[in-house]
Amino acid sequence: MRSQFRGLFLCLAGFAFMMLAAAAQAQTAAPAVEPPPEKVRELLQLLNDPGVKAWLETRPAPAAEAPEETFGTRIAGAEAAVRARIAGMRSALPRLPQEVAQASAVAFRDVNAGRPGAVMAILATLVAFGAG
Repeated sequence: MRSQFRGLFLCLAGFAFMMLAAAAQAQTAAPAVEPPPEKVRELLQLLNDPGVKAWLETRPAPAAEAPEETFGTRIAGAEAAVRARIAGMRSALPRLPQEVAQASAVAFRDVNAGRPGAVMAILATLVAFGAG
């Protein structure tokens, strides 16, 4: 058992040593700065030209791009949709008794031809299955 822990410790120590060596090598190896290509030099010379600077200053600013949709804007949109839905339900609440009465009248007339017992039995069965 002791030899297993020793082996595990040696493996972890070797892994840590390799990680430290790789980190040290990455820090010491700085990329060499290459001189810019000819086209970049020409661009920089053109941007420093006073005539080009004056022309760039007189141009209108580019149109702003549409802002990127973030998680916060999606949450705000969802919140606005939920609030609108709740407001719609609140405005429909006063009409609820009238709508229920109208629905029951249609059900009694159309489905059961004037016999409310069968419709109520079907409704009670459906409610019982839904509750179960």
